[in-house]
Amino acid sequence: YAKLTISLGELYTYSFQRSYLWNSLHEAEFGAGYWLSYQVVRMVADLYGGEPDKVMGLITSGGTESLMTAMRLYRNWGMVNRNHDIGQGVVLVCESIHAAVNKACIAYDLKIEIVPVDKLGKCDIPALKKAVGAWL
Repeated sequence: YAKLTISLGELYTYSFQRSYLWNSLHEAEFGAGYWLSYQVVRMVADLYGGEPDKVMGLITSGGTESLMTAMRLYRNWGMVNRNHDIGQGVVLVCESIHAAVNKACIAYDLKIEIVPVDKLGKCDIPALKKAVGAWL
């Protein structure tokens, strides 16, 4: 058992020394990640009846990264499809949002309109309608 522990320790040290400077999000350094992402997107497209060769997608690690990525893509979509300048995009959210949405609005220069929730934690629909009307 002691020899196995030493062997694993050596393996961990070797692995760390060889990979700690890698950026797993950079496809040139971590091509397997890009390939796995490609395969997952195709698999999900197939599961939902999409045509894998015509579907595009993106895999994130979840949580904050997913929200930050979605908000950045939303901003960029507005710039391309609605001719928005940076700072013109608006996000309407309930006050129960994940903190990463606020972080993304700051990082990507998006305006944020926070709508209250009711006693049950559900979005206040009249307040939402008012907020939507204010930005149309």
